[in-house]
Amino acid sequence: MEKEEECCFHKLMDNLGAKNVFIDREEVQSLWSQLQKDEPHLISYFEAFLTQIFTQMQKESKEKKIMEFALKRKGAENLDEIEHLYSEMEQRIQMEKLAMFNKASDLNFRCQKLEEKLKIKEGEQEELSLNNMRLEKELEKLLSEKQESRMENQNLKRTAGKLEDALHQVSEELVAAQHEVQA
Repeated sequence: MEKEEECCFHKLMDNLGAKNVFIDREEVQSLWSQLQKDEPHLISYFEAFLTQIFTQMQKESKEKKIMEFALKRKGAENLDEIEHLYSEMEQRIQMEKLAMFNKASDLNFRCQKLEEKLKIKEGEQEELSLNNMRLEKELEKLLSEKQESRMENQNLKRTAGKLEDALHQVSEELVAAQHEVQA
């Protein structure tokens, strides 16, 4: 009979996706077996409680993975944008140098063109500086979100610990209730 109960318990844990979640799985299995034997009318509540815990843990784990994926994607997009801007800037600088050397024959024309290009360059540099500042702010925001994600992970671990403590307390209360019923 114990093998059949153990098989049922393992099947329940597999269905919940909670095969390796508990640190002390034997205690949970023992409580489940004891309820199955002594208080079978409470087993559905216990299983519903376990289901609720594991559903919440799976939901939070999925949300964490989605957030991590979004952070990685955003970081990669920002790096691509930065590389593109630097490459574009280098190409523009090279093109500007060639244009300046090719127009060396007419000094007045060249000076006028250089002044115009200087103004354009200053505008582009200002624009690149603003873009760079914007990208730095986005990077800071991403780093902050990553830190928040770490903190949320820590909170999730604490919540899991609290839930496990609550489960342990419910176990003790059930045992106490069984003793009172038997007495």
